[in-house]
Order: sequence, then C-alpha cells, then structure tokens
Amino acid sequence: MVIEKSEECKKNILESAQKEFVLQGYHDSSMRIIAKNAGVTTGAIYRYYPNKDSLFLAVTKSAVESFYQMYDQAYDQTVEDAFQGISYTEKSNKQGSQSSLAAMYDLIYEQFDKFYLLANYSHETIKGSFLQELVERETKTWIKYIEILKNKYNSNYVINKNSLHIICEVYIKAIFEPICHKMDKETAIAEATFFRQFFIDGCLGIEKIIKNN
Repeated sequence: MVIEKSEECKKNILESAQKEFVLQGYHDSSMRIIAKNAGVTTGAIYRYYPNKDSLFLAVTKSAVESFYQMYDQAYDQTVEDAFQGISYTEKSNKQGSQSSLAAMYDLIYEQFDKFYLLANYSHETIKGSFLQELVERETKTWIKYIEILKNKYNSNYVINKNSLHIICEVYIKAIFEPICHKMDKETAIAEATFFRQFFIDGCLGIEKIIKNN
C-alpha cells in the first residue's frame, strides 16, 4: 500500500510538473504551483526530486529514452548498410524520406508535450540542450559514415568537421522547428520532408566528391 501511494504521488507530481513546464517554461515554472496542483506539499516533491532539474529530467525521461532508442537503431542500420555497400542517399531516395520521418513524428507526437519541453527548454537545465546532444550524435554518425566511404573508394578526401557540425545543427533544428511552434503532425512531416530532400541531395554530392578524390 505504501509503495502504491508512493507511485501515485510521483505520478501526480510528474503530471502536474509537465503541465506547469508547458505553460510557464522551465525558468518561470513554480515548484509551489506544481505541488498545489499535484495535491502534495513542496516537501513531498523534494523528497523524490531534489531540484527543478531532476524534476524536468524525470518528466522528459521516457521521451528521451524512446527517441535515442529509435535513433541508435537507425544509426546502426546506416553503418551496416555502408559496410554492405548500400548508399545512404540511394536508399533514402529509393524508399523515400516520408516513411522514416513519419515514424519519427509518430513517436514525437505520442509524447508531444515532453518533446516540446525538450526542444524549447532543455538548454536551461544543468544537463544541457537535448537538441545539441542530437547534433553531436548526428555529427559523429556522419564522420563515421564518411570514413567508411573513404575506405570504400580509397579516397583522400578530408572532411571539414566544423562545417559538418554546422550542417547537422541546421538539420536537427529544422526537424524540431515544427515542434517548437506546435504545428500539427501533417504540417511537420511536410515541412521536414521538404528540407530533408535538400539534405539528402547535399549528402549525395559529398559521396560523389569522396568517390572522385
């Protein structure tokens, strides 16, 4: 019974915190209001979550974990395809970007408020920006992929890592921009599909450069 009450208390706190963060943002949110709306004391919140940072992380944890699981699976497949000689751009153009984007946005819109918080306010926490962490992952993925292509074509091409980082940052920002502005899912997919085609075409250009150097 004690465990059940404890879990129910945490559930109420997290639901209240999510609503408060969405309404007020991270910095302007009130632990007192979160406690009031959860039907608990502020002391009860601090018993489970020692500060606002830990509470924000708890609210968004499931979204982060599910997104990284999907991302890591896609990364592993991209690397495996590269080893098998399957071009990322050829595969993307053959299958179309619509299906993979739709799957990603399905995941995001299932937990929309959590991803809205991550996109807009995670940079205010001690852990830092969720989007910036994605940029770092995306950059490392492409560095690895380019190295595989260089070995495949016996190329001397030298990638400008700073430029690659900027490209990945623009790409990630574009993917999450519809979330920041609370666009509906269909609009988000349409916007991202348009942008991603430019990204794929650019990647195809890089592959040609590597092949010819």
